[in-house]
Amino acid sequence: MQPLSKVCTDVPIGVDNALITHELRKLFSQELGIAPEEIHAKGSVQHLQKGSSTGMIRQAFKDTLEFLEDDIEEKIGRRITLPVDKKGPIFFLCTTPESFCRGRRILEAFAIIFDAAGINWTLSSEVLGYDAVNYGVWYDDVQLARVVLKHAQIAKELGVRKIVIGECGHAHKAITVIADRVLNEDLNIPRESCLPIIEDIVVNERIKLDPAKNDFPIVLHDPCNIVRLMGIVEPQRKILRKIAPHYREMTPHGVENYCCGRGSGFAIMPSLNFPDWESEYLPAA
Repeated sequence: MQPLSKVCTDVPIGVDNALITHELRKLFSQELGIAPEEIHAKGSVQHLQKGSSTGMIRQAFKDTLEFLEDDIEEKIGRRITLPVDKKGPIFFLCTTPESFCRGRRILEAFAIIFDAAGINWTLSSEVLGYDAVNYGVWYDDVQLARVVLKHAQIAKELGVRKIVIGECGHAHKAITVIADRVLNEDLNIPRESCLPIIEDIVVNERIKLDPAKNDFPIVLHDPCNIVRLMGIVEPQRKILRKIAPHYREMTPHGVENYCCGRGSGFAIMPSLNFPDWESEYLPAA
């Protein structure tokens, strides 16, 4: 038997644990009406009823944008208006609800970068339009399709060129890879990760950045759904090579990356023992 250190550095053997977990949960959900509360009642159902898996309603979303605009102005000394419900051949940014809450720096960064690069884009205040998460990807194809169809319908009504997926690996998986089996004809709106767009902005110097300010070591962890599943490997590396002189690769990396262990909804399921396992075995941030 090989030592654990050897096994952990070998190429992944192709067992799709996420798919196996999904298929088992789908049988329980669609045939028996049994599903984890965190990803069904508090996830998909709340998403469809209130507009976000976090419970954020439409008005709360709009109020949050005002706060983010104030925060951006405080940081950079000028105000940037976050565009909402703009129509036309532009980008529709659909990102994780964390971008409006504890991870608000994500959306603020998008706003600053897009403004500096002259990108014409919009957010949506429609129900589900401000939350790219799709809990159905973890347990139920019907629930997944309901969310995917709504995202596409919003994009169609806005008349945008493409849906740009912001932060969230499972949103990437749901709205691009799996949505290909759901969306067709006029609802087959082009969908793209934000990473190639930011790569174009940085590498082609549509904004000027000073690499000397990043005078410290930087490593990159490859998220499974974006990298191993979708093959988006180089855009983020080209960005870092351009702006971070001390960028270095982890071992392993790319499509052979280590999974962070938070997929398939486990990270939000405290009714199970995942948080206990995580606190004991995963290193502190």
